[in-house]
This record gives sequence, C-alpha cells and structure tokens, in this order.
Amino acid sequence: MNSDHQSTHYETLLSEISKQILQSRYRAARLVNRELLLLYFAVGKRLSEKVAAEKWGTKVLEQLSADLQKQLPGLRGFSHRNLKNMRQFAEEYDQLIGQSSTAQLQTCCLTRKR
Repeated sequence: MNSDHQSTHYETLLSEISKQILQSRYRAARLVNRELLLLYFAVGKRLSEKVAAEKWGTKVLEQLSADLQKQLPGLRGFSHRNLKNMRQFAEEYDQLIGQSSTAQLQTCCLTRKR
C-alpha cells in the first residue's frame, strides 16, 4: 500500500467519523430540546390548573421559583418570569390545538419533521 492510498483512506475515515459525530450531536440536541419543550408545557399546564383550582395569586409563582432553587440548587430556567411564561405557553397552546395532554402534544406536533 502506498502513502497516497493510505492518506486517501485516512481522509475518508476522518471525514466519516467527523460526520457521524456531528450527526449524533444534532440528534442529541433535538432530543434535549424536545424533552425541555415537553417539560415546560407540562409544568405550565400544572401551574395553570393548580393556580385556577386553588385561586392562588401570582405570588405563588415567585414562591415556587424560590423553593425550587432551594430544593434544587443551581437549577436554571425556572425563574418567576419563566414559570409565568410556561403557564402562558401551556394555556395558549391548549387553545390553539384544542388538546389538553402532553402526550397529544408530543404525537401531534413534536414528532413532525422539519
């Protein structure tokens, strides 16, 4: 085997492995984003239902955010404002699609290819 032939095989191997790594990273990022979207929808839905049922005011979201930080130190993405956004997202998304469960959201909209 000559050096040029080995170099061509090496370049091919390098290219294939690089492509595989990038594809895997992309798939992982998509799965993470999908799971986060489902989590945010589920949290928002629970907040919406509980706040309405218990007739809680908006201060409960501030307290919940603070308590989540105490219970899960270093947790990011669950500030008072984000909890409010999750709640609004769940309420508006339910109205738009006329469905009420996370499983239906997953089946209807998140498995669709882009």
